[in-house]
Amino acid sequence: MKYLILILITISSSFAKLKAQPNYFEVSKGLEIFNGVFKEINLYYVDDTKPGELMEEAIKSMLKTLDPYTTFIPESDIEDFRFQTTGQYGGIGSLITKHDNDIYIAEPYKNFPADNSGLKIGDKIITIGETSIIDKSVEDVSNLLKGEPGTKVELTIKRKSYSNEEISEIVLPIEITREKITISSVPYYGIINLDYFLEDEIKNSENKCAYVKLSRFTRGCAEEVKKALIDLENKEEFDNIILDLRGNPGGLLNESVDLCNLFISKNETVVSTKGRNNDWNKVYKTRKEAYDTEKPVIILVDQGSASASEIVAGTIQDLDRGVVVGYKTFGKGLVQQTRKLDYNSQLKVTVAKYYTPSGRCIQKINYSGEENETVPDSLKTEFKTKNGRSVFDGGGVEPDIKINDDSIPAILYDIARKRLVFEFGNNYFPKMDTINSTFEFQISDDIYSEFVSFLENSEFEFETESERQLEILKEVLNTENYNTKLENEFLKFEEMLRDIKKEDIFKFKKEISVLILDDLVTRQHYNKGRVEAMLKYDKTLIETLKLLSDLEKYNEILNPN
Repeated sequence: MKYLILILITISSSFAKLKAQPNYFEVSKGLEIFNGVFKEINLYYVDDTKPGELMEEAIKSMLKTLDPYTTFIPESDIEDFRFQTTGQYGGIGSLITKHDNDIYIAEPYKNFPADNSGLKIGDKIITIGETSIIDKSVEDVSNLLKGEPGTKVELTIKRKSYSNEEISEIVLPIEITREKITISSVPYYGIINLDYFLEDEIKNSENKCAYVKLSRFTRGCAEEVKKALIDLENKEEFDNIILDLRGNPGGLLNESVDLCNLFISKNETVVSTKGRNNDWNKVYKTRKEAYDTEKPVIILVDQGSASASEIVAGTIQDLDRGVVVGYKTFGKGLVQQTRKLDYNSQLKVTVAKYYTPSGRCIQKINYSGEENETVPDSLKTEFKTKNGRSVFDGGGVEPDIKINDDSIPAILYDIARKRLVFEFGNNYFPKMDTINSTFEFQISDDIYSEFVSFLENSEFEFETESERQLEILKEVLNTENYNTKLENEFLKFEEMLRDIKKEDIFKFKKEISVLILDDLVTRQHYNKGRVEAMLKYDKTLIETLKLLSDLEKYNEILNPN
């Protein structure tokens, strides 16, 4: 009954506010009916009920009629929610993953308890304390690993080992003392020399870029970015700044304002919010002197850049402070506030929409979440940037320079989907040499040959779009009684297709090698090394560096007239 008590307490404490609302009678009537239904079900339903589960389902069903971001956070999920906003939790400091019904260490964070205790990527967890991990979900195992800082947790793991030119599996006990885990929002920053990345004809040896990757807008992230830039500046002079917000789902609105403030002068409007409640009609301005207002700035975005990321990209674009490069952003222009409820639960409720300096709202017109959703021009409104460039509302930030999508080969998609590179890495890593330079490391022909052999031994199969369409055609022909006449032709064609498919493992060697490199580098040099190693294969980054090698073009984008 605690959820019912929770609601009733919340209702009584908010009664005065409810009475001031124009729909007060409807709200009051609905609460009385709901209270009656809930009580009668629990008193008279034929089978035993679980009041807590009933109430939670009722709450979730009610919230489904609103936007996707208004959510109920039960007590069991509070720690995960705090981690999203603070980057902190009590635990061992490692990502875990499920593969073939087993739970593995996916990535221990450098210098955190899991790493310090010797856990490695690919370690299979067998038990935690006295609890077997068989049939446990990732969430179940994550909860077992989390706990109060200072407490101990004992793991039994299986690890691949290389000895006498043989790969075997050993069982190891691992004891870990949990700590307060604080994950940096800046997983990587560094200086990029254009000479290293660009073709000879567009090199500019004097041009160097500060590159900063920001993964989430947690508390203090703007200060982290500033410290990263200052650290780079103290080591080496740079001419341009690249802020990578790809895959950044957002976070705290105030942090997005402070981040913009690094590149925008004091007292400039960054974002405004408008809600039904006047308390949320606010204007957020920069409050401090900027870190730098002169150097060229590039913001990298993609479909995973949302909310606070879109505030930064939209503001930099609207004020013509920098150029946005990449893919159209997610389109989340809503502001949430968390309201504390009793029994250590919370409600995250949408209270306002936000608007960038030009006056546009980034929010999608609907909440379908479809990546390739096209908004008709008739539903878009045109706005102007500071220099008079046209920008539009209705669904995310359109980059100034768009990167064209590359189709993913079927073989690459299936290798990734089936986690075959991870499985290969578990077997190959124990015998591989040290990677001295993440920038210079390449997948050799010998490593690739071993991977090909691994796929053959795994009896790897993949299905192409051609094969799928062929099966559809066969079904259509069968319904029209043409299939028997063409059966021999189909057999010949399928055999030809199988022969062509065998070549794909070599045709797409470069792309598959990048997947292998990503895995092996991470095992030795953690996430930071992975980001660094993957820069030279980053199509969006390469296009960005080409732009920064041609500042005349950069300035033309910001000042087209």
